[in-house]
Amino acid sequence: MSTPETLQLIKFVARIIHEETNVPLDGTGLTARFYDRDLFKDDPLGHAAISSDGVTEILCSADQYQTGLLGKLFSRLKEKKPDIYIEVADGKGEVLYRSAVRWDVDPLKVDEVTGRVNPTIDLGMFKYRKGKGFNDPGQGFEISGVMA
Repeated sequence: MSTPETLQLIKFVARIIHEETNVPLDGTGLTARFYDRDLFKDDPLGHAAISSDGVTEILCSADQYQTGLLGKLFSRLKEKKPDIYIEVADGKGEVLYRSAVRWDVDPLKVDEVTGRVNPTIDLGMFKYRKGKGFNDPGQGFEISGVMA
């Protein structure tokens, strides 16, 4: 049975700029893939085109990142705060860039001003450099690639 958290759609938005020039990545022919980082197998959350101003966004449900053996057996142990990273791929599917992980993103956080949950999560700005994020020790376990 689904809970209200799993039925709600969550929008993840990110902006990707060139690391050296700070100019938005022109997404012509490029795709952004969003993932939830997990210990054994990362969960794909969705993919989308990158606009000419470097913005990309997806919609997903909590079910997409609440996977794994414990989450299936015990609903109380389901992941509540996904750890999100993004890959940029070319038209052939070759990954050109992998961001650092944004840890413990809380899609059910209550806004202090409105007192309501905002299902749109702005992941901030990622600095793109072709080939970045592949050979770094402990890839994905730093937050240096993300600016709030």
